[in-house]
Amino acid sequence: MTSDDLVPRILAAIEAVEALVEQVAEEVGAEWSDGGELGNSVWTKDGSGYVAAGPYDYMSRELRQHIAHHDPASVLRRCEVDRRTVERHSTITDAVFSTSPGKPGVWLPKCFYCNRRAPCDDLRDMADRYGITEEEHDEDIVPAILSAGQFSNGQGTVELDADGRLFLLVCRECDVDEPIPFSSAEERGKWAAGHRDATGHDSWWSHDHTSKETT
Repeated sequence: MTSDDLVPRILAAIEAVEALVEQVAEEVGAEWSDGGELGNSVWTKDGSGYVAAGPYDYMSRELRQHIAHHDPASVLRRCEVDRRTVERHSTITDAVFSTSPGKPGVWLPKCFYCNRRAPCDDLRDMADRYGITEEEHDEDIVPAILSAGQFSNGQGTVELDADGRLFLLVCRECDVDEPIPFSSAEERGKWAAGHRDATGHDSWWSHDHTSKETT
């Protein structure tokens, strides 16, 4: 998934949270108080509205503090910070050079703000924060060459193991479009360690691809 795909989804998720929280703020107020050491429920800070209480009108202070910490004003403030973070990392520049094995050089988009492969780790972390899962934003990472049953890592053909598996790896800071296949998890781990030592890259996607996925 590209930054152009990911950014609108994150911003839409932020807007959905804001819309919900604004409704809560309108109903019971934006700033809440845990009631202090002698309190037993959560109220609005100005004391004009009741927010929550536990059974028999008792609630532990830890729970009250937790609820008050996530009052509408705090959540909206964090949403605004998240929006600024996404916007900072959404500007994409021309390209960054890839050091993927078997490729003499590939030009790829990079984040203008942090100078990392786009979508950068900050955007991916923000996607995870808002429930856009790793599977969702990596669902398109296995290319058509695997569906066709052609398993080449640029250094020759890689065979499926005895269980029909192929061990895939992508360095997120290089080329995320074409996974590198290995015949064993051990081989994949050794390559990753060598690549990290050579480039300093340490952000990965991995997958154990089964023969059933190629049919």
